[in-house]
Amino acid sequence: MTRAPAFAALTLLLAPLPALAGSAAETCAKAEEPATARLTACAALLQDAALPTADKVAVLNIRSSLMLDLDRPKDAIAEANAALALAPGNALALNLRAEAEQNLGQFPAALADVRAALAADPRSIRTLLNLGAILRASGAPPEAERDAYDKALAIAPDNPYALAVRAG
Repeated sequence: MTRAPAFAALTLLLAPLPALAGSAAETCAKAEEPATARLTACAALLQDAALPTADKVAVLNIRSSLMLDLDRPKDAIAEANAALALAPGNALALNLRAEAEQNLGQFPAALADVRAALAADPRSIRTLLNLGAILRASGAPPEAERDAYDKALAIAPDNPYALAVRAG
């Protein structure tokens, strides 16, 4: 399954890892690096017992996104779960887990997670777009899907993905 453009550049939007320095941190966070190299670098970072919790959550979210890029939704869920164990209610981890659940056809779980992500961050364009995609894939009424895209467009009127999906 091809990820929506809003997700393709997800790691560019993740918070930088301020407490980290060195090649492993740079490789983990750098979108231009191959996914397997990034996974390895991120795993190395997680071995550091002194890594602050917020940075661990960011690294786990990067790993979850990479697992989705590699079409490994079960692994993406495991990474998102690890992030949520450290930061319950983390909107990005919930949204990544929802996308992975959608890829596995687990629509009730995906809807629950994407709605929880929206409760945590109601103005997240990424999450609103994901909600629309999940509603479409789950066979929800078209009005529900349109509502999600309309909300995204109300926040970001020029979002090309929302415009294209809404028009098509």
